[in-house]
Amino acid sequence: CNFTPVVYLTDSEDFISHAVSIANKFQTGLCLRLVQANLNSITELNSNLNKFIRSHRLNIEDVDIFLDLKAVTKESNQYGECLIQSQSIEHLENWRTLTISASSYPVDLSNCPIDQENLLERVEWKEWKKHYESKKTLKRIPSFSDYTIRHPIYNHQAQRFSPTASIKYTLEDTWWILKGRKNAFDNYLAHARLLTENKERYYGPEFSEGDAFIAQKSKHFDVYIKDPSIKGTG
Repeated sequence: CNFTPVVYLTDSEDFISHAVSIANKFQTGLCLRLVQANLNSITELNSNLNKFIRSHRLNIEDVDIFLDLKAVTKESNQYGECLIQSQSIEHLENWRTLTISASSYPVDLSNCPIDQENLLERVEWKEWKKHYESKKTLKRIPSFSDYTIRHPIYNHQAQRFSPTASIKYTLEDTWWILKGRKNAFDNYLAHARLLTENKERYYGPEFSEGDAFIAQKSKHFDVYIKDPSIKGTG
């Protein structure tokens, strides 16, 4: 694998220079990670981008623009606004790639009741798809990126929490949360069985490695119910 160095505009000069030297040595190009605040002034952003390219003797054809919005909500509409603002970046068509990453996945599942259907809207996906399918003329449609089934802001304290035995399943426009109880690991098997029996939502074991794993656990449900000493709930 070739890793692409990633830098912020606010990183130290030494750090950026080191990343550029690595990119040049391995010919990987460079990824420039922008944040929402960088879009507050497009004029200032374009000035900083031009300065960044010139001072480090880069070709924009070798630089990825990665706009990381992190947490977004439907009410704020920051995803759509930032996507439109990104179209004012100078030489937009010439950067190697343009990507917008965001997530509306919650911090935790405290608002998801146990033993009830929980469908959470994938705001970032629906917003990206809306602009992709709209008749508005965009200079460049950014690639889609998200944080899968994780909240975008990492909380290292979460490692100390007792997890609920929950399955988070991604559908076309929502996440289907089958929430279990804390440390009740047999809930994984029961929910895997429920999920695979739902022919309208389950994509089938051939769809992905994750789906195949869920199918495997659903089959283990009957074995475990007969003899809980047999391992394999995880």
